[in-house]
Amino acid sequence: MEKLIKYLLYFIIVVKVLFILSIIRYKIMLNIEKDKKTSKNIYKRKEILHEAFVFLMYILLILLFNPFQKNIKLNDNPTESRHLQIAIFALGVIELLNFDYNLILKAPQQFLSSL
Repeated sequence: MEKLIKYLLYFIIVVKVLFILSIIRYKIMLNIEKDKKTSKNIYKRKEILHEAFVFLMYILLILLFNPFQKNIKLNDNPTESRHLQIAIFALGVIELLNFDYNLILKAPQQFLSSL
């Protein structure tokens, strides 16, 4: 399980770096080149990367703060630590339930059409 979490974290970092690079490229295209069509495509890719990042962060919250893991210490008081762990896990589950999956499911098609 720890290897899965480690690789997921590496993947999340790569997605975030790509997101930051797309923001920089989008700003350059808007301010310097003034190409609206390319800027629109870059904006779509930036939004896809952002939604993927948020989705993966919710998954990471659920994996890291799983209530079945007893070795997580978030506070000196074990009872408070356990309650905080369950609250963070619940936050991840609730956010996954409220997530707009249409954005993720349409992402490959939108990403390819923006190339």
